[in-house]
Amino acid sequence: MWQGGIDDDWLLAVVSALAEYPERIQKIFSRVDEKKGIYEFEMWSQGKATKVVIDDKIPVNPSGQETFAGQAEWTGALWATLLEKASAKFFGTYSDLNRGHG
Repeated sequence: MWQGGIDDDWLLAVVSALAEYPERIQKIFSRVDEKKGIYEFEMWSQGKATKVVIDDKIPVNPSGQETFAGQAEWTGALWATLLEKASAKFFGTYSDLNRGHG
């Protein structure tokens, strides 16, 4: 995984820590429909849970490379990229992930 066009290294640190516990990765998804490309996350803030639903369309630049965090090249894992997209939706936009200001 690589950091893309925003300064969300705090989120990528969370992703790295989560990757140490593969059994917990499945727990971040509350609903998955891979055929339709729909993913639901349960995000928490100030003691309240919020459902965040996203699709699997990932922003890319004109050369086809992911604009933000890219998927793991060695495994093709997409969960971290989807988590970043869900976090961007939860906090407002990808820009709102900059330096944890979401």
